[in-house]
Parts: sequence; C-alpha cells; structure tokens
Amino acid sequence: MPQNILERIEWEVLRDKIIIQNLTSLGGLPKGSQRIEVWRDESYKIKAKVYGTVSNNDEHSEFEKGIAGTKVPTFTVEGTDATGLVKYTLNHCFVRNIQKKFVWNGEGYVTNFEAELATYELKIQYSNREQSDWHVEWFLNGPDDFEHIFPRTTKRSFSQTFVRERLSVDGESKNYSGGAGESYNRDFAFIDTGKIKYILSKVPKGLGPEWSNNIGIEYRREWGGIPDRDTREAIAEITSFIIGKHLLNIGYSTFDSMGQPIEQVALNPWGDNVISLSRSPGLSPIRFSFSDFNRIEKVLNQVVPRYLELRNVLNLNEALWRYWISNDLPIGANLPILHAGVEILAKAWFKSTKSKTKGVYLSKKEFDELIEDGMKIIVPKLQRQKYGDRMIRKISDAYKMTQNEQLAFFFEEIGLNIGEVENEALKGRNIMAHGSSSQSDEEISYLIYLTRSYQTLFHRIFLKILGYTENYIDYSTEGWPERHIDEPLGGNK
Repeated sequence: MPQNILERIEWEVLRDKIIIQNLTSLGGLPKGSQRIEVWRDESYKIKAKVYGTVSNNDEHSEFEKGIAGTKVPTFTVEGTDATGLVKYTLNHCFVRNIQKKFVWNGEGYVTNFEAELATYELKIQYSNREQSDWHVEWFLNGPDDFEHIFPRTTKRSFSQTFVRERLSVDGESKNYSGGAGESYNRDFAFIDTGKIKYILSKVPKGLGPEWSNNIGIEYRREWGGIPDRDTREAIAEITSFIIGKHLLNIGYSTFDSMGQPIEQVALNPWGDNVISLSRSPGLSPIRFSFSDFNRIEKVLNQVVPRYLELRNVLNLNEALWRYWISNDLPIGANLPILHAGVEILAKAWFKSTKSKTKGVYLSKKEFDELIEDGMKIIVPKLQRQKYGDRMIRKISDAYKMTQNEQLAFFFEEIGLNIGEVENEALKGRNIMAHGSSSQSDEEISYLIYLTRSYQTLFHRIFLKILGYTENYIDYSTEGWPERHIDEPLGGNK
C-alpha cells in the first residue's frame, strides 16, 4: 500500500513536522510572529517553535522576565493553510526562551526571533469534508503478545498503476504497473457489547515510535454512532486494565466515508518516562493464550458495560489512576499508592446504594439516640479533664468503623474471599515508613513479593466489582498460576 495512504488511516497526524504559515489568531504570541513549526521529539512529546520579525528590539522584554513561583497563563493560537480550508489550533500554549538576531533587510535593521512554544494539543480541522464516518483513538504502550490477545485477521492489499500519454505524439495512454502486494495479519479484536462496538487493533510496524507497541481503538457511525469523549476515555481505561498496559493516548483521527480526514488531534502522552514505560512488561489480571483465542472479546464484552455503569458511582477511574501511578514507582514506595486506590473503591462503595453497612456499625442518628442519656452524665465529667474534648469526640464517633474494619466489610460486601497472603500484603503497605533506606537482597525480595501480592489483590477487587466470574493470574506465586476469582492468593515468599 502506498505509504502516505497507510500512514493517514493507520496512525496519528503528527508523523512529520507540520508548518503553519498563516497565523490568524496569535493569542499570547509575541508581536510579529509569522510561522509555527510543530513536531514530536524522541519521547513523542509535542514540540513547537514560533518564528517572526520585529523592528523594535524592546518588543519581547515582557517574555524574558518572570517571577519565580507564579503561574504562567496559557493561550490558544490559530492558523490556516494557504487555501483557508484547513484550520490549525494549538491549545494550552505559552512562550519561553526567545532568541533574537539582528539582520539588515535592505532598508534598516530588524530583529528576527524564534522561541519555544510549549503546547499540549494540536487540532487540525478540514472544512470541505463530509460527516464523520469513523473515528480512531491512537495510543502508545500496547501489549507485547499481540498474537495471544487478538483473534481476528486484517487483510491489506494494494496495487499501483502509472498512466502516461505524450499528447501530440502518443496515439493513446500507456499504463505502467507499479507493483502490487497483499498481507494478512492477526492484529485486532472486535468488541460488541450490544450498545457499544469498537475495534481494538495493533498499529502496523513502521508506524509510530519503534520503542512502543502501538494501538488503535476504532469506532464507526454504522455501529450506532461514535461515543462521546467521556465514554471513549472510559473504554480506554477498562481496556488498559484488562490487557495489563496503561494505554497512553496521543490523539485521534476522524474520517469521512472515503477515508479522508475531517478532524485530527495530536496530544502529549501522559508521564515523563514514556519510553521506559512502553518497554516495561505488562501485568494483565487474566491470561490470554492460543487455546482460548477470543478470550479478550469475551472478557471485554462482559466488563465494559459494567465499567461504564459504575465508573462514576464507584470512582473506578480514580482508583485506576492510583494503580497506574503505583506501577511507575519503585518497589515498596508503590504500596501506599496501591492502597490508596483500594481505599478509593471502598469509600465509594460505602457511599453508594450497593452497600448495606455504609461503613458504620450504626447510623449516626441511631447511635446518638442510644447514648443520649449516658452522654448527659459523662460529658460534664470529661469536660473537666485535660483532654476531655478529645475523649468526647472518640465516644461520639464510636459508631464508625476503623479503616481496617471498613476494608474487611468492603471485601465481605463485594463477595471477595481474603486469605493470609492478602492480609499480609495489607499489613505490609506501610513497610516503607518503618524500614531502612538500605535493604538486603532478602528485604528487596520480600518487597517484590508484597507488591505482586497487593497488585493481584487490586486485580481481584476490580474484577469482582465488574462481575467477572472466571480465573485470574496469581502474581504472588511462582509460576503465576491461574486461580478462580473466588479463590484467595496462595503464594509463597
């Protein structure tokens, strides 16, 4: 397939440097700005430079000064191509590091300048195109074992013909074959939950950075419409969790029925260690294999609707953020962040209508009624003591469960059996607060064991909430065996 067509429909827009020659709205750019160049660096971060000319050397003094600790205001820049049919928008911008050069233009000295333009998003819109027919979100940091995950095959074929006619010499046009090709790749899954349909696919090799396995999530109008932004974000979240890799969104492309782009957006990927993260192994909560070739489809068909239903109610996305952040931290230091993710789930559960206990032994109203007479006697006596007010507060809050008790009730209410390994991981979450900075090989090995145990506990909690009823991978045990979701961890140190 001709490379330009392949790149246009199979990868994001910022493959090569983009030059915006016609600036229609400068926002907070320096006066005299004329051209902007936008590209990605080796870490796939968006980089941009603005170039221009001014006749006064003092024009940019305001950009060279700043007060340490102050917030830099951002702005939006707009431009078009020469025809005005393609609109460029750069969002969340600010200028830094202006460099100046004095030059003679034939009439006098002017100042040419260039400056770094920090930006988070480049949006390109095409005004002469039809309505959107399909939409693809692009991601870095896909899984390594595509052949175990994706059950369906894509056929790609192309042919090239070159036509030439020497008008006054040749009697007819001559056709020249430019070659043809065909390929078959097992590289996608089709998720069909009934209401939501999407394709999860591998981006062909040679597109995107070589240090990342790249992913596309494709939606089509014919499948009941393209979901809104929040729904697409939620689908990427739960898909990331199931495949065991935090998909890093770097933009999207929307096409018409002929495959011509309508809107294309390039975004900065999340995080500062994108290359390292993309090269790290995944940690899927479930196992994919050739023996159950379409398991990814069966699992996502089951959990995606449940995740969309409970995402906001139980703060599932917030808990997942803690999980991904913890995976990017050193072993041991990640345990408190992992625990914070579990606490988020527990607190949201108790606030929801799904909880029977609400995380308390009695409601405050019932408790206050029970102790009302006794408090009339004990409060005056305690108020005469040095720390009486604190003791009174403890008595008044005795209807509440402790955090550890809440977790136990949370596990019970979601129907999750907890064993010795899970309890050890829960107790070990504060180990970094009491341990030494220098650790022996045995201590490091134990921290790895605790981390793997707690990560697996998080997997079990999340899967249980989503109604998953099959096997999970026990990362606390050598060989990483599969266990039924109702079976506790059984690892050895």
